[in-house]
Amino acid sequence: MPWATPTLLKGSTGPRVKWLQDALVGLGYELDVAGAFGRDTKKGVLAFQKGHRDENGNKLAADGEYGHHSARALFIAHGGAPQHAI
Repeated sequence: MPWATPTLLKGSTGPRVKWLQDALVGLGYELDVAGAFGRDTKKGVLAFQKGHRDENGNKLAADGEYGHHSARALFIAHGGAPQHAI
């Protein structure tokens, strides 16, 4: 999933949301993978944001929305290298 993805937030639906849910479950967050961004997905995104930093070591904004910075951090959390390290 590229990090140039449109922001996903409560109410979003579709395959991008399902991908996000799968990725969070893969990191140990407990939520249903249904393709609908609801309360539990928002809680998972918030928990992820509070526990991770961006590629520059800065805290992520804990807003429960999955945008550019959260996407990059999720990529790194799954073993991807920050772009500046390549």
